[in-house]
Amino acid sequence: MNGNYYLTQTGEEVQQILDQVEEKTVYDVATQDSNGLMSASDKQKLDGCVALTNMEIEELLNNSGY
Repeated sequence: MNGNYYLTQTGEEVQQILDQVEEKTVYDVATQDSNGLMSASDKQKLDGCVALTNMEIEELLNNSGY
């Protein structure tokens, strides 16, 4: 699809379109119990990875003498 495209909308009309799109694309925050932009099960997995990483960091610090 090569070619030139010309907009016929004014700046105000384009802004109205952008505002409408912004209103339609609002997502709730995902929690471990409810879906949002990601699924609740994915949020549980992600939180588990973060917890594991924090535990590993603490273990490394404790074993290194810091």
